[in-house]
Amino acid sequence: MTPEQLITVGIIASAVVQAIKIVWVGLLKKSKPDKVAFMIVALVISVPVAYVWHGAIVLPDPGTDLGAYAQALALAAAEVFAASYVVYAALLEKLLAGFDLLLFKGRALLAP
Repeated sequence: MTPEQLITVGIIASAVVQAIKIVWVGLLKKSKPDKVAFMIVALVISVPVAYVWHGAIVLPDPGTDLGAYAQALALAAAEVFAASYVVYAALLEKLLAGFDLLLFKGRALLAP
């Protein structure tokens, strides 16, 4: 990821942490969500972000060759989901850090 993309992920994570604190902790009066909830939120956010950063996906006409269309669609989806993992990992680490949680005990996920 480029530095600009990492900054964007950090801004998104800050906004999501504040929204969770306002809604979950403030309005619903519940304690911190568990790690699974953060994982789901990170997944739901990371896929559209990766799709936007991936760029335009040009697919063949499904009317001419349905097999080529299905293959191109599956390949494009695989590329987007592969790119979303990097966004997911960075976003999840920032979300958990916002609530003083760690994904792995003793070290951060993106630490060298």
